[in-house]
Amino acid sequence: MRAMKKFVATVLAIASFGFAVAAIWPQPASGDTGSTKVQVVNTPLPVSVQGTTVVSGNVGITGTPNVNVTGMPTVSAAQSGIWNVGLADGAAINVGNTASNPVPVLEAREPVLITEHAPLGADCPATFFYVVPAGRRLVVEHVSGRMNIPADATPTIDFIWNGSKDSTGTFAGAPSGFVVPQVVGPLGVSGDHNLVAFNHATRAYADAGKFVGVIACISTFQRTNDLSFSISGYLTPLM
Repeated sequence: MRAMKKFVATVLAIASFGFAVAAIWPQPASGDTGSTKVQVVNTPLPVSVQGTTVVSGNVGITGTPNVNVTGMPTVSAAQSGIWNVGLADGAAINVGNTASNPVPVLEAREPVLITEHAPLGADCPATFFYVVPAGRRLVVEHVSGRMNIPADATPTIDFIWNGSKDSTGTFAGAPSGFVVPQVVGPLGVSGDHNLVAFNHATRAYADAGKFVGVIACISTFQRTNDLSFSISGYLTPLM
């Protein structure tokens, strides 16, 4: 009888302990609407967003990803300092100006005035030349001068352009052209000499290394004969 009581007391003690543990152990509530832990198994992390999503705040971009831009968005570009545009050598540039609104062009002109004063000797003709410098083209617009010659002399003046000379100074080729300016006078008389002049407007061209010049001749020689002339125009760069 005593053994039975002892067994029953032991069973009751174990049951009481079980009820006590169940009462204090946390249990999930039925219909709980709070946060739930979820295990993400994607690899690698972070998870890539697929489709369309809305992102707020700042977004950091690393590397050089490809971005597709649709539509015609407005891009604001503010200039700061001088903008440099790199073009390959020989690149063609298309200027879209119309004939009614042409591109302004400033021609780089270098004025030239060639002057000479020298006696006319016994040799006929007396020649004076100007050689066009390298990389330039000479445009002659005016030739003028005067001669102090014997009263009974007949003067002859030739203006030539774009001629060639060899290393010895002699003519190496015919010039592109020549004109004979009209001599007027006498404009004055000094003893047995007359002062005559010539004045000729023209448009003549001479390339680099070629020459322009004046050839003067008189039919009667005296010691005090002389010639002064000027050739005016401008130099332009050879393109």
